[in-house]
Amino acid sequence: MNLSVTIWPLFFTAVLLWAPASLSAAPAPRLAVDTLPHTTAATDSLEDGAAQRPSLNRHSCKSVSYVAMPGGEAASSPAKPRPAPPAPHIPLLKIHGNVLYELSYRSFIDTPYSDHEVYQHLVQAYLDVTYKNNYPFRIYLTNRWSNTPLLRNYFDLGLQYNRNDFVGNVRRQALQLLAKRFSMDSLNALRQQLEAKEKELTQLRHMTDSLSAAERIVGAKEDKWLADQHNSTTVPQLPAWPGSKTLYGMGSKRLSGNSAADSTKAPSTLKNLNNNYDSLKTRLDSLETQAGRLLKHYEQEKAGWEARYTQAQQGLNNIRDGKTLADTLHRLGISDSSLPKGYQALMAVRSLGIGRSTLNYSELSAKNVSINGMELEYNPHSYYAVAIGTVDYRFRDYVVTPPASGQYLAVVRYGQGKLDGNHIIGTWYTGKRQLYNAYTNPQTGTIPNYQLMGFTIESRYQLTPNTYVMGEIAKSSLPYYSLDSSQGHHVLGTALNGSDRTNEAWSVEMNSFLPATQTRLSGSWQRFGANFQSFSLFTTGAAHTSWKLMADQPFFKKQLLVRAGIRTNDYSNPLLGAAYQSSALFGTLQATLRMKGWPVLQVGYFPSSQLLKTADNTYEENLFFTLSASASHTYRVGQLQMMSLLLYTRFYNQQRDSSLVYYNTRNWQVSQTLFLNRVTCQLQGSAALASTYNLYMMEGRLDVKCNRWLSVGGGLKYNDQTVYNILQWGYSGTVTLRLARLGELQGMADKGFIPGSNQQLVPSNIGRLSYFKTF
Repeated sequence: MNLSVTIWPLFFTAVLLWAPASLSAAPAPRLAVDTLPHTTAATDSLEDGAAQRPSLNRHSCKSVSYVAMPGGEAASSPAKPRPAPPAPHIPLLKIHGNVLYELSYRSFIDTPYSDHEVYQHLVQAYLDVTYKNNYPFRIYLTNRWSNTPLLRNYFDLGLQYNRNDFVGNVRRQALQLLAKRFSMDSLNALRQQLEAKEKELTQLRHMTDSLSAAERIVGAKEDKWLADQHNSTTVPQLPAWPGSKTLYGMGSKRLSGNSAADSTKAPSTLKNLNNNYDSLKTRLDSLETQAGRLLKHYEQEKAGWEARYTQAQQGLNNIRDGKTLADTLHRLGISDSSLPKGYQALMAVRSLGIGRSTLNYSELSAKNVSINGMELEYNPHSYYAVAIGTVDYRFRDYVVTPPASGQYLAVVRYGQGKLDGNHIIGTWYTGKRQLYNAYTNPQTGTIPNYQLMGFTIESRYQLTPNTYVMGEIAKSSLPYYSLDSSQGHHVLGTALNGSDRTNEAWSVEMNSFLPATQTRLSGSWQRFGANFQSFSLFTTGAAHTSWKLMADQPFFKKQLLVRAGIRTNDYSNPLLGAAYQSSALFGTLQATLRMKGWPVLQVGYFPSSQLLKTADNTYEENLFFTLSASASHTYRVGQLQMMSLLLYTRFYNQQRDSSLVYYNTRNWQVSQTLFLNRVTCQLQGSAALASTYNLYMMEGRLDVKCNRWLSVGGGLKYNDQTVYNILQWGYSGTVTLRLARLGELQGMADKGFIPGSNQQLVPSNIGRLSYFKTF
């Protein structure tokens, strides 16, 4: 057993035991806008600005007057100041992530390669580490080993700077500073004044309505009293006012007919009420005018504040580099002293990795290459990048022989401008890369010198806000087989030789978005010389040109999305013959229709491939087209949530193109799923109509969530193969245990069937046991 196999259980156990007790989730920061609480304050008087409240004087029944009232509650003794809360403790490290262990088993590998009783172990750990609550990193650990030579054992460990999380954290803190800077103190003061005016208006309207009612009552009674007095020599008693002894605070006296003096004063009551009503009405009209002007002023100030705040907020949201952020905060009068130290430099770091990393630099230098080493991209205003490491991966795993040892690369890049904006960047790369067409001497077993070196110049120009074009030219050293074997292999000399044009390459790419029609267009063109070498493509030994065009177009208010494309061979697969495929065209058409309340319809016509191993170290990949169409719908029937699926697939290939018995096959599949509380039931049927025989399959499955910690499921499968008249039964089962603070344990077993070499179905048993924990 190798060293990595010995290390992983110790690492896994340490993380599992240490994480739950020592780690705690940090609360997610939120954007908060500081506002003043709603308070009741004295309002300015209309005449002299004195703090007054409207109140009826209850000392006379014939007048209504205003008396000064305190604006708030009675002053109380000042409260003792509370001590400031202690600053929250910030741990040195915060770690979140997950750990996975998986054991998988296959009785028969379903590939063009034959192997039996295959076991594979996989350990993965994904950790998000935050240093001092501000500086995020990610750690990846992967260890895999198995009992078959088709699957290579490997141990990977990588540490990467998490730029996206850091930029997001800095932006959130900047938005909080912006919210404090754009405090709503002035708006809150205006709002309080407006609320006080509205409260005063409500009181005045209530008193005005009361006086109007009193005026009508008193007027009616006085009319009756005058009429009675005109018809009688005696003074009748004026009826008492209805209700309580006081009317809206007008005093405790009642008009009475017992006194001649009172009787002579009775008609003056209506006049006094009229005068008081007119006074209140005048004050009410004046207050309504002032309240209207105050409301208009408040709305204007609020709209201006929202516009300024929204503009500043959008500006901060669109910032991607630290220098621009610092300049923006300075222009807004905001100090950046509370932001993480060194944030300007760290926001300029586009990527930083140690251990397993993926390089994605340019089309003609190093693109989608996995290395084991270190890499750094730094782009404040100028652009810097450096990477160095070993290359121990190929683009496929079990389908090719192990890569040759000693492969490595080193890349240095420098340029001006932003990587996602206008820029010009020069690249130098060197290293060793195994050539797929390299000749090994069968007598000595030696491999020729496959060292390479190259230079590229890349430029990007933004034509419009939604359209850019990018171009790159490159020149590399010559491969060993193109040189005179009697001379030395001088990689630098051949790379700088201007008289030889066979080691040059060109690339052009364009992307555009048309807002008026919501159309996305993209296209690229590459030309490679016969002797050009880089880490972005496989050396074929033949000059070739490749291009592609893609278009995405929505219709009917984005309910229908259509994607269409056409391309030539992109030469990303070394197992394809370059000369044979140089004129082949591959078209793609996909359409998706989504309408509310209707099934989702999808149709696609695209190229597919199948890889075959014809002999030792000899591989063949056949290309053909596939048509796929589906209709899926989710709906409710009573208390049942249901989902229906209909799928059709057609392979357009011939027997000579594929060793599968399903060549030129039509496949139908229908599925119905029912969801009821904790129970999920699925029924599925399929038919594969091949040229040799037909295969029909039915399957039923039931999954039950028993409680919070246990879920179980199982299914039964029925296969009917015509011509050979074979009936075969299969089954499947799953169980999931959710253990508090310990994680989740899953088990799966499946007995199925796959096509064999004699066109009959052969058993294929699959099993998996996994453990997963998130912390």
